Amino acid sequence: MLYQRDYYICNPYTKQFVHIPPSSRCLKEVRVGFICDPYYKEEVDLKQESNIQVDSDFRFAIVRIVPQLSDQYCSAFKFDAEIFSSEMGRWTQSVVDSPRDICLDSLDRSGGIAYNGMLYWWSAHDGFIIGLDPYYYSSNKHHDYYPAYFHSIDVPFIPNGYRFSHLSVSQGGRLRFCHFKNGVPVPSVCVWELKDDKGGQEWCCLTGYISLRPMVHQSLPYYEWGRHLVDSVVVLAFDPSNDDIFYLQFFDRVVACNIHEKKFKKTRLSIPCNSVVRFGRAVFPFVLPRWQTPLPRLK
Repeated sequence: MLYQRDYYICNPYTKQFVHIPPSSRCLKEVRVGFICDPYYKEEVDLKQESNIQVDSDFRFAIVRIVPQLSDQYCSAFKFDAEIFSSEMGRWTQSVVDSPRDICLDSLDRSGGIAYNGMLYWWSAHDGFIIGLDPYYYSSNKHHDYYPAYFHSIDVPFIPNGYRFSHLSVSQGGRLRFCHFKNGVPVPSVCVWELKDDKGGQEWCCLTGYISLRPMVHQSLPYYEWGRHLVDSVVVLAFDPSNDDIFYLQFFDRVVACNIHEKKFKKTRLSIPCNSVVRFGRAVFPFVLPRWQTPLPRLK
């Protein structure tokens, strides 16, 4: 988990993997993100017939954001990023200029989220999401700030007592985030979705506040709620094939939550308690593709 500079790209469907050349810098902790173009594109013609086009020149990129060397939270308008792209075939280093002060140490450790050709991280300390275009920074020698290549997204106001839990992309291609409240006597979770309509960005609340009272009653007596819930309830992922479903780690069990029905259902899956809190995201959405995506040979 620490001082890591070796990375592998894996295709779980084909069970193939490729070893990425190690980064030249071995740092205690970095924030990592991965983005990959789709191997095939589905186009619909005027007759409403589907046409599948294979993109043999698809590309991928890995980003390492380097936190400031400090034992305390500190902010900066510039930060270092190491980027490996399939187009370059090697690690490149860039200085990213930000229009806003960012506390890099508070960026989500679970990994960057790929959305609309960019990688996004949530900053819990700053209260907004940052987005970076890895392909631009891996191939451009200039480090000037351009809004199209790096920008931030403000999130809706989160009431006191709620903490951010998860940033993800839905099956329909919308950016979503959840926040969780360890409230007594009613702990709850809320889901938001970003609407990119008519050139503007607006957050829409999908759920209101979903009470976790039914699940708590089945798991803990009343007097133990506050002591155990903080590190034992984590939003894991949204269902990759059903936008209405997201998954929670509820102590050592995985629970499916239906957004519209606001109902919970236990699954057969289990995760060791606190594993997500300690080590970041323990699961990720995965959909079996129509065609397998081959791992490209590196130059």
